[in-house]
Amino acid sequence: MPPSSDRWRVRAGRSTARRGGFRGRGCVGSSWTGVCRGRRRKLLKHGRLSDFFTTVRPGNLHVIAAAGLQNLSLVSFLVKELAASPSRKFAQLRRYLPLARRNEWTLLPAGQRAQLVKPDRKKIGVLQQGTELVVSADGSIAGLLGASPGASTAVPIMVDLLKQAFPAQWHGTWKSQIAEAVPDLDRTDWTAETVARSHATTDEALGLSPVSLA
Repeated sequence: MPPSSDRWRVRAGRSTARRGGFRGRGCVGSSWTGVCRGRRRKLLKHGRLSDFFTTVRPGNLHVIAAAGLQNLSLVSFLVKELAASPSRKFAQLRRYLPLARRNEWTLLPAGQRAQLVKPDRKKIGVLQQGTELVVSADGSIAGLLGASPGASTAVPIMVDLLKQAFPAQWHGTWKSQIAEAVPDLDRTDWTAETVARSHATTDEALGLSPVSLA
């Protein structure tokens, strides 16, 4: 598993685990993150224990090994996290809730995601951070690999998908239609003035109160 923080949310005196971690009660707070990691050989939530081994083949073993050797500090950190005892994991929780009591919390399995390792001409293999859109040459199939996209990346990713998977439609009418909703779609020369204007337009569209950036 890649380094991925677990999240807990506390509502009305009850906390529920988000993406795994400890679940407890009697806490006061809102949203916060912890640092417990785990490991699974299943690539999907309901996959098979042998899933991981099907991804390691003679043709990519050197790529995976190269990526690992270039990230030894990360590998060392993850190994220590995987070997951590329940007491040590709870100590991490208490960094955020110092008054938490062990008997009020239960350790839950964390959510999971697969880390992307890519072949590289110079480095043989590299660890890919964030997300990456992969589209077949004929545009008939596409996949989003890596971390889960958030609000800041979802729109650019979908725009890239439309460009790569539907080039004819994109250069036909789609680009102009989407540009009406995203006026600065192709802008690259961002300045303080254009950023301020974009914020003002967004505030007006969403009914938000303007915020000074000074």
